[in-house]
Amino acid sequence: RSDAEGDYEIYARKFDGSSWVEMAGSASGGGVSNNGDDSRAPSLVIRSDGSPIVAWHDYSGGDNEIFVKRFDGSNWVEVGTGSASGGGVSDNIRNSYYPSLIVGNDGNLVVAWDDGLGGDQEIYVKRFDGVSWVEFSPGSASVSGISGNAGNSRQPSLVLSNDSNPVVVWYDNSGGNYEIYTKKYTEPN
Repeated sequence: RSDAEGDYEIYARKFDGSSWVEMAGSASGGGVSNNGDDSRAPSLVIRSDGSPIVAWHDYSGGDNEIFVKRFDGSNWVEVGTGSASGGGVSDNIRNSYYPSLIVGNDGNLVVAWDDGLGGDQEIYVKRFDGVSWVEFSPGSASVSGISGNAGNSRQPSLVLSNDSNPVVVWYDNSGGNYEIYTKKYTEPN
């Protein structure tokens, strides 16, 4: 609990070579998230130009949604309209948790998270196309997502493979026990 209202906020500092410093209020007051609701589970990436981008799940509007902000050199700003307000990137009526954020080889952002829209938690993936957040591939951020099974799929971790395609790993109880699952995106022929 880090701000005056007593809710959880996302904080960030950078190392300047000799000490950890905050960037435009990123480690005090409302921090990066700077809202009146709980903000948790941050995922951080650094673009090739050195600018940090943070994703987290935020309890706003009655359920948790995935929010994303980037540091523009002076302030923490949304990545596309509404990425850190309202329904955020996930923008649905169920809880969205545990984002994992990467920068693709094309420089565009990709985020994976677990989402309850389909009745149980499934893994969803979206990308930023330079204007807005869209499904990474058809169906990757709706009902059954990329996991598409009868169990709960939770806490994804997203990386790029050697051939620059996203790989997602998560834990899942579809077989009765929690096991580790993985999927790799491949371009359709």
